[in-house]
Amino acid sequence: MHIVEPYAKIIRFMGFESEPGAGDAGIDSIKFIEETGRKCYRSEGSSMAESYKQFVGQHALASRHTSMLRFSAVVVDFMVDRGVAQEITRHGKTLDFQHESQRYCNYSKGKFGNSVGFIRPRGMNVHQDEIWTQAMKESEYSYFCLLKTGLKPQLAADALPRATASLLTAIGNFQAWRHFLLTRTTTQCHPKMLDVTNDLLEQFKQTFPIIFDDIEPHGDFAVNMQKPR
Repeated sequence: MHIVEPYAKIIRFMGFESEPGAGDAGIDSIKFIEETGRKCYRSEGSSMAESYKQFVGQHALASRHTSMLRFSAVVVDFMVDRGVAQEITRHGKTLDFQHESQRYCNYSKGKFGNSVGFIRPRGMNVHQDEIWTQAMKESEYSYFCLLKTGLKPQLAADALPRATASLLTAIGNFQAWRHFLLTRTTTQCHPKMLDVTNDLLEQFKQTFPIIFDDIEPHGDFAVNMQKPR
């Protein structure tokens, strides 16, 4: 077994491959929201160098005309355990997903290092960590034993716990990501969720200012639900 560090990172948006905050690609994406949104008001000729700030801030957010934000696409990679992945995929009405398949992935193969990856929860004491680690080792052992008997990975995976690490890729527009970050960065969220979403929120704020600036990490769910979504 091996321990995997969880993460969430923006890997592509609006056709660009870019690190969060890099260059002007994020700003160009916001300007595109202004470009398409102005068609609602037939004010296409009113755009200036920084008019996107007022337009998006006023018309898309303050006026809650957030449907404008759908003219966008952002792809995010999540490395999380199966339990957190299941919570993320509950946003399937607004986000689309590609998820590492335990049906086809055989962790006894060399490309997986002949080892199952697990994501350790934070906050355990030494004794709790020992028990948790032993449980992961036993589940991996059972999984490999079942494979050796000829059982297919899709059935042997029944021996693996929720803590098993998996790669999940999600795509959605700005409106969908606002809803996701408003609901999944609050103090009420699962600790393993917050381990990745608060960092992801900072990436969105750096890359797409204005659109995500009003979302604070470790916020309150009830308060966030009053914000434009």
